[in-house]
Amino acid sequence: MPPSPCSSKSNRLPDITENSADTLVYDREILNIGSSDFILIDEVSVKEEKNVKTYCTQIAYKTKSAFKRKNIPKRLPFLKWWPTYTKENCIGDLLAGITVGLTLIPQSMSFAALAGLTPQYGLYGSFIGSIMYVFLGTCKEVPMGPTAIVSLMTYNTLNGLGPVYGTLLCFLTGVIQLIMGVVGLGFLIDFISGPVNAGFTSAVAILIVVSQVKDIIGIRAVGSTLLDIVISLSKDIENFRVGDIILGSTCIVVILLLRVSEKNLN
Repeated sequence: MPPSPCSSKSNRLPDITENSADTLVYDREILNIGSSDFILIDEVSVKEEKNVKTYCTQIAYKTKSAFKRKNIPKRLPFLKWWPTYTKENCIGDLLAGITVGLTLIPQSMSFAALAGLTPQYGLYGSFIGSIMYVFLGTCKEVPMGPTAIVSLMTYNTLNGLGPVYGTLLCFLTGVIQLIMGVVGLGFLIDFISGPVNAGFTSAVAILIVVSQVKDIIGIRAVGSTLLDIVISLSKDIENFRVGDIILGSTCIVVILLLRVSEKNLN
């Protein structure tokens, strides 16, 4: 008499005949014979094409909505506050403007020298930008005017070409920023990480300090890169001027003392 399947301890699967009502279910790997690279590439290209079309549609919608009548006050904020502007506000703004203007005069002249231009172009850039921001600005606390980073980038871009090309560079930069503002590309700043921004700012600070040493000690040093400036400084270091060193050091000490006193007063 053959042994019963229930009493058998063998691992062999029982035979299943055609008339058996039992069902054997087991998992197996799906064999994929051949390559589907062309299919995958086709699918990716279709998705990318859809994404590009969607993005272009969004840009077109934002461009149209920017010039709608209800959105004009958002683009021209002075249309909101101009009807309610009073004489009291004018007096306060006038005093603040005089204070900021007196501060910007030496600062803008130094930024013009950093950009490789004559001092009057620093004054143009500071006052014209501030006047335009009165009508187009949306935040009253934002400082407007030339900065050290922009001046240094302008110097590296112009490379001694002169103020005519500097004016053209300023115009093209404004056009690009205007288009980016209308289209709504402000979110691109989110893709710039903190370490990248910190490293860029630190490198610019070092380059600015090295490039201004020649003016403090009163020598002539030329160069388009940090290494060239350092080499030029080392060659002409013997021709320093004592008067320039005293004046520059005094200004630095006074600025630091004013900063410390401001912190103590606050």
